Amino acid sequence: MNFLTTHGEKLVCAVVVVLCGVWVYMSLGADTTQKEKEIKDAQVKIRSYLDSNTVQPTWSYHPDNAKAYSEQVKGYVESAERPLAPPPTAYAFYPRPARPVIEEKKEVKIEGVTEIAALPKFAGLGVTGEQGLVAVNCQRPTQMKRFAPVRVEVQRGTAPDKLDKTIHVFELGPETGAATGDAGKKEEEKVDEPVVERAGTTARTLRRGGGVLATGRPKVKTTPNALIFEDTTVQAKTTYYYRARLVSRLVTLGPNNVVFENGKEITIVVPDTVTKVPGKLEGTTLYASPWSDVAKASIPADFQLRFNFVTGKIPEDPRAKQLGYGVFFGVRLWDAEARAWSESSFEVPVGKAIGGKRKFKVKGTTKLREFDTGLKLVSVRPAIKFETVKVKEFLTEMKTDDNGDEVPVPVVDENGQPKWVEKLVARETATQVAILQVGDTEKQIRLVKGLGYGVELPETVKILLEGEPRPKLEQPKMDGAAAGKKEAPAKKTP
Repeated sequence: MNFLTTHGEKLVCAVVVVLCGVWVYMSLGADTTQKEKEIKDAQVKIRSYLDSNTVQPTWSYHPDNAKAYSEQVKGYVESAERPLAPPPTAYAFYPRPARPVIEEKKEVKIEGVTEIAALPKFAGLGVTGEQGLVAVNCQRPTQMKRFAPVRVEVQRGTAPDKLDKTIHVFELGPETGAATGDAGKKEEEKVDEPVVERAGTTARTLRRGGGVLATGRPKVKTTPNALIFEDTTVQAKTTYYYRARLVSRLVTLGPNNVVFENGKEITIVVPDTVTKVPGKLEGTTLYASPWSDVAKASIPADFQLRFNFVTGKIPEDPRAKQLGYGVFFGVRLWDAEARAWSESSFEVPVGKAIGGKRKFKVKGTTKLREFDTGLKLVSVRPAIKFETVKVKEFLTEMKTDDNGDEVPVPVVDENGQPKWVEKLVARETATQVAILQVGDTEKQIRLVKGLGYGVELPETVKILLEGEPRPKLEQPKMDGAAAGKKEAPAKKTP
């Protein structure tokens, strides 16, 4: 008992060591036996392959490969036995490695600047009234700072203070654009031929760059950068007023209206005085310039009359009742469809209205048209066509000839050129005038016989009815100049 108490721990340790040795022996013995068996099986398999000559040259352990391997090893050994290159020469120079460059990043301070962007009043609006239309001419805006043009709106009215109808819109560009990092470069403006648009169902189209209307009549002069449209929704003998404005978008970088130029951060601020216009796209804000100055155009009458001749006998007393004769008129009516004048001629008895249903010829075709000029033939009266013309009157002076007689002699200057003065002389020509009454008013129109369509008499010609006084001739003042200029008449000399 004392033995177990004294040597118990040693006995337990010895038993554990013995059991571990038995376990190691059994494990190693089993593995060794298994490995030996595998080696023997592999030898048998290799031997069978060699005997049957089934080994391929690609096998790493093929005799041919083994020979090549031995030669390669031999080469390695020989190269190892060769002497090394001679030692380097003393004080030899070798390339010096480049010193690394350390770049110091400097913090650049960007100066912040605020810039006010505003649109000037639109300029370049012109209008011209013609038969059946008004030609509206707008100049395309160019070189705009901070803004890109989107459209030009044109309004029309019947009074300068009643311009509330948008008659036309010129589309120039998109409502939105890609942000650009170089806001100093303005968006490229396309300079093109005149853009001609039309308004109204019967509007005609202008030939591009030709300066001639489709009917061959001259049109309003345009420039290469012009925007033109023809407003045909007009009435004859009416005055219309027009104005235009430019709608643009702000060109900026990012959502905060900021651009970078020359090392500066510029914040673009549009003042509240600039009119904001909602765009067609949701959430888009556009800016409108102030309206242009108001321009006006008057539409002439859509008919023209010509007094050809009288049919019948006119009473000698103009106060007598006007009966028994008539006037053969030529009439031109504007054909809106053909964009040309249609012509006809017919007789109108005295006291009758000028109008009715007649046949008119236009561009080789005949149309039956009904018209009313609003005029009535009152009478035909004899008249005088009083015209003042300027003539040259050469100056003369009285001198005594060799026989002692006084004879007129031309006055000459120091160069020997005859002197003259300019005088007004009246010329009278007999003619006839048709008196036309305007509607139910007391206003009358005098239509001179033989006067062409739409022709107006110059200021130097007056039509005088019987009993009307002749105007006084105011002679021009004489300046006493030399030949070819006005001079006072010379005094007579004995």
